[in-house]
Amino acid sequence: MSKRIIDLSRPILDEKYVKPDQTAERPGTDWRYHGYICIQHRLDCPVKVGTHFEIASHCVPDPNGPSLERFKTDDIYALDIPVDKLYEIPTTFLRLDRNGLGAAIAVEELENALNAANVPINPDDALLVQAQKKASCCEEYMYFSKPAVDWIISKKLRLLGSDSWENHDTKIEKEPRSVKLFYELFKASVWCLINLNNMDKIRKNRLKLTVLPLPTKTTVTTCRAVAVEED
Repeated sequence: MSKRIIDLSRPILDEKYVKPDQTAERPGTDWRYHGYICIQHRLDCPVKVGTHFEIASHCVPDPNGPSLERFKTDDIYALDIPVDKLYEIPTTFLRLDRNGLGAAIAVEELENALNAANVPINPDDALLVQAQKKASCCEEYMYFSKPAVDWIISKKLRLLGSDSWENHDTKIEKEPRSVKLFYELFKASVWCLINLNNMDKIRKNRLKLTVLPLPTKTTVTTCRAVAVEED
């Protein structure tokens, strides 16, 4: 059985985050060993740089805000998630044709893409959604509408990943204020994989996804994400 491996991770290239390690210039510091020089760098950046992984404990109700239903999650930090839960997750991939459409991704778009792909979405699967064609994550942001979020939650997914996210507050019906769509996903214990790359290289609608977040004591962390297609 042959396999195609697709790296879905977005490189971290920005020089404001990746820098030469200046500590080598400090007096008394010597990075030269037996005729070799060790090239040192520093990675100094927010956790939401590049492709990143978010867990349910990242977004909880404000105890000083309006009364909202609380939810329990056992995923306290990224390092607490067992690796086997992130390795070769059965995954459905949907590519949306959004030419001429607005920013909000409608549930009908997801249903039409799923019907066209003629594949299942099983409980505890991952769902990857490609919704923009431009390579830059900073252009033409889109977001999932409230009905689309409800549809996604109804599938009882383990993880939702996409190239299209916006820090956009959707109006949640019957709530006294606007609540981010992430809160609804996290409340349903759906992990989020943000800012994916190379989704145009995916050929199959069923594949396996491996996500390797840094083992950090954070609720969000940069990660490597890899899709595997089998023939």
